[in-house]
Amino acid sequence: MNGETVHLKKRNSTIGSVAALAMAAVAVVAAPSSAFAVAGPTKRIIERSGCLWTAENWGFEAETHRSSPNDCSGHGWVQIKVNNSWSAWKHDYQEAKLPAPAGQRIQQSRHKTCSDCDPITLNAPR
Repeated sequence: MNGETVHLKKRNSTIGSVAALAMAAVAVVAAPSSAFAVAGPTKRIIERSGCLWTAENWGFEAETHRSSPNDCSGHGWVQIKVNNSWSAWKHDYQEAKLPAPAGQRIQQSRHKTCSDCDPITLNAPR
């Protein structure tokens, strides 16, 4: 082997190593880690007077919405706990949503289907 052939083999080996490292870095960036993966919501169905409502806590937003036909009476109500403090209640005929403040995470949420109903409490998903 002459010096030129050895140099080419070494260069190709280096290029192959760099390409392999680059591909591994892309795989690490593209693969979701458990710290960044979005978990599904904590969810519960609420039944009142034959009507179904869905209560969800995503950690970044909580909502109470109708799951059955729109002829059901009442509103969906939701309240969130952030930094150990409960928000005011929000309500709406079809769907009540409350997002967490920017940079914060919901700890728990409360859901109900009428103003004087007892709420259910959902913990945020982990």
